Amino acid sequence: MALSRRHGIPLALVAIDIDHFKAINDTHGHLVGDQVLRAFADTCRQALRSTDLCARTGGEEFCVLLPATDLGGARTMAERIRDQVTRLRLDAQTDAAAELRVSASFGLACSSERTPVFDALFSHADQALYAAKRAGRNRVAAWEELLRPPSE
Repeated sequence: MALSRRHGIPLALVAIDIDHFKAINDTHGHLVGDQVLRAFADTCRQALRSTDLCARTGGEEFCVLLPATDLGGARTMAERIRDQVTRLRLDAQTDAAAELRVSASFGLACSSERTPVFDALFSHADQALYAAKRAGRNRVAAWEELLRPPSE
């Protein structure tokens, strides 16, 4: 974050939540839930650049830090991961389903004068993530777009 500010380089943060993960664990068991987490992390790893950082921040929550990336680049990356995740077909290994499909919701935020510290950037990405979930899940929302007045 300090390098981004010092050199005027954009920095994006993506907050991600695997949709309905609790239901996956409850229906198919924790072993299948772990399989989903591994498949999701592998999908992210394959889509990201070597300079990007992906971290699991909670049970089914992840974040991706994208140095030298503006909002458009972050959206492109998030949409690519979202699309690849929806293409995953996992063996559910249970009577409830033979094949398990997964989706995820994404919240984007970019560093700016409104994000003087990492906590603010993370909070903005998290707010955008919850907007994506409220809008129906399996989508990408950007904090910067939440600030725009609704069009009439």
